[in-house]
Amino acid sequence: MAADESVRCHSGAPLEQTEPSSSSDVPARDLACLGQWVGDALIVGLGEDKHGTHTLHRLSHRIFQHLVENEHFEVFALEIDQAHATVLDRYVQGEIDDLETQLVEGWWAQKIFYDEALKDLLRWMRRYNKTAERPLHFAGYDAKQPRLAAKELVEALGGVESAATEKVRTLLSEALALGAFGMYPNVWGYTGTVHFALPKREGEVLTLVDVGVRGEGVSYGYVGFSARTGNAEPAVVRWIPIEELQPAGSTYSIELEVDEVTSSLEVSVFHRGDGTVWFERPVIHLGETRVETSGGFATIGVRPLMAPALQSMDYRADPVEDSATGTPMLRVAADPLLKKSLAATKRVERQVDDLLRGAVAEDLSPAQGDWVRQLSRLVTQAVEWRVLAETNRDVFLAENLLWLQSTAFPGRRILALGHTSHTERRPNKMGGYLAEALGDAYRTVSMASGSGSYRYFGDVSELADDAPLELFEIDPTEVSQLDAAVGKLLPGSVILRLSEESDVPRPIDPTLIKPSSPDVLIYVGKVEPLRRLP
Repeated sequence: MAADESVRCHSGAPLEQTEPSSSSDVPARDLACLGQWVGDALIVGLGEDKHGTHTLHRLSHRIFQHLVENEHFEVFALEIDQAHATVLDRYVQGEIDDLETQLVEGWWAQKIFYDEALKDLLRWMRRYNKTAERPLHFAGYDAKQPRLAAKELVEALGGVESAATEKVRTLLSEALALGAFGMYPNVWGYTGTVHFALPKREGEVLTLVDVGVRGEGVSYGYVGFSARTGNAEPAVVRWIPIEELQPAGSTYSIELEVDEVTSSLEVSVFHRGDGTVWFERPVIHLGETRVETSGGFATIGVRPLMAPALQSMDYRADPVEDSATGTPMLRVAADPLLKKSLAATKRVERQVDDLLRGAVAEDLSPAQGDWVRQLSRLVTQAVEWRVLAETNRDVFLAENLLWLQSTAFPGRRILALGHTSHTERRPNKMGGYLAEALGDAYRTVSMASGSGSYRYFGDVSELADDAPLELFEIDPTEVSQLDAAVGKLLPGSVILRLSEESDVPRPIDPTLIKPSSPDVLIYVGKVEPLRRLP
């Protein structure tokens, strides 16, 4: 249905409320422009600038309800694991009734979405489906926790091919033996850091940091080292192509300027892949002065980045001496499970493809075959992201959304809720990939929050499966949230703003408009934190 032409679509249009209407008879005139904005888009990326808010989740429900009733949208996709979302869709379709059980299942990384707002949305979709000619569907497009996908894959194949299923089951056990699947992967692989004291000097000095690096059995990933003069300064990084790594080793250098007040130099080494890498003790030349580094890597510590527990789980780091020269070195050996898990996922995908090309295909419907193949793909995505064979999760998010649009729900229009860092059209992000694949058939709406509270995980260096959500405050005194959001808008974009915050935002500074992201910005001045399930 076309938007009401009498409604003026302009920058600064007031948004009347964030709560969804209890009656479809109540006209949502403030959302009437959405039809014009989304055009004929097949997928609309609905971004929230903060996870863990009740306000934005309820507004998402309201937007979806409007698009369903006026623009023939039929699928609500959420940034959660795709396999688990199918369980929630069974509730929406009326196939199961135990919604409460499904929402309190141990999918800990999804706590930022599993809240009272999601429960209300699912209940509304189920009620709508009771009289709908074409039912609504709930879907996910993430892949971080592969155990449910693996379980469903085995069950789907078990009914048609027992011998082949046992092979798949064995391979899946190898793939998932690595464990520790969840919210964050081992983003930094192994990253060890050591600090060296610098002697006094006058003026800025050119400094060289030399590190000898050897490698054996490294077939993927990233190897290198970095140096910086303080925590506030960006590090200078020297990446070493893995094809250059040899058991005999080579020496690599970093050049940086050090001012007269800097008292120490931080050197970090990193290995993010398979095999073993040896790092020699750094040689530091501060101008003409050679800095003493006799401690070498003997006192090196794991840098407290995301999920450092995974570093000690995936890598063993030991100070050693070269047997021939006595040179102090740090040996970083990757757990063989990393490579074994990756290899197993590829074998699962090949096995599934072989089965679907053979007799098994006759026992499964085309839709079942598509889902079996996608389940195997979800396992591969989760393992690859976990071990950093594929560092860009947004590739997977885009891949899964395109699969939903082309295969699971062909021709149906999808509203996809996720973080703005994924949904907006940015290079190397989900929105960028979708815009490249779909053109104008992918549009975006971004929701920005100016103040209030939200719930999210705490210190990412201490994340665990039972990590609780903590309450955080948005500081409105920092860089204007509205200006920050406007700075990502496309020329000609439209801003919707809660009328209670201001009738119309001040004129937008055209210098803030950059060619990057949302077609529509909805600015909510204050948000409430998500309301957790009992």
